[in-house]
Amino acid sequence: MNTHSISIGTRSILSLGAILAVAVIPACDGTPIDEPSTPPSTPTSADETPLALASLTLSTGQVIELFDLDGQAVLSESGEAGQPVVLDKMGEMRGDKLVDLWHRLAPDKAVPTAVTSMQERLLKGDSADLARPPKIRVVPEVSGLEMVPSDVPEGTLAAPVGCNNGCCDYEWLKTFTACGGNGYDYNWFHYNYGWSSVKVYDADTYLTFACAAIGSSQFKVSVEGGGGGSWTLAERQYRKLTVIAPVCCNDPDISSKVNSSTTPALHTHCGAVAY
Repeated sequence: MNTHSISIGTRSILSLGAILAVAVIPACDGTPIDEPSTPPSTPTSADETPLALASLTLSTGQVIELFDLDGQAVLSESGEAGQPVVLDKMGEMRGDKLVDLWHRLAPDKAVPTAVTSMQERLLKGDSADLARPPKIRVVPEVSGLEMVPSDVPEGTLAAPVGCNNGCCDYEWLKTFTACGGNGYDYNWFHYNYGWSSVKVYDADTYLTFACAAIGSSQFKVSVEGGGGGSWTLAERQYRKLTVIAPVCCNDPDISSKVNSSTTPALHTHCGAVAY
């Protein structure tokens, strides 16, 4: 673990939009796909780590997982900081594209039954009905605290020049859609924070991302009508989560947070939302 002196500030880096994905098939070879013998009997909460319906380890060591948060499909990508993006290069993440996505990620492997079943459920619209009458869009709830390393030499936001935060490299982070640029209605980029929390309302498309910079961080997501999940990120690890909407979206409220005011640890927390 690295040792750094930290000064605490209150800046928040917020921007509208994120980079639109371009369909590219990554070169990877899948290891045997893990499927749980039985699905979770009850929805997980935002304090529990959910059981993956299916997982795929790529040749790079990155892991793709599919979670079922009580009817809400969540696709995850995780790995070591600095590795190239995977899912953002695979095109639009939709409920009717899960089987095709899995096949493209591992063309030499059979698509897990759990992936096929999840796609069928999304097409049927069996998830919770959260339809609401039209209303004024509610402003996202945002909170957190920036923790800026005080011993940052000039030019050290980006590796290999000299990133000194663990290393959740600033330029690398921006290659992910959740941290990236334009094309979405709302985007946040909390770089070098101790804790961060964002709640959005009536989300049609939702991406969120966390990278543990110094020490481990706790990444929690809660989806209305679908429970939630909590993942521990070791130093230099990242995880990106995408909530996969059915063909006819139910626009849930979603919250995402990393750590807390009582247990801060240096990290980056990003997200992108379309309404």
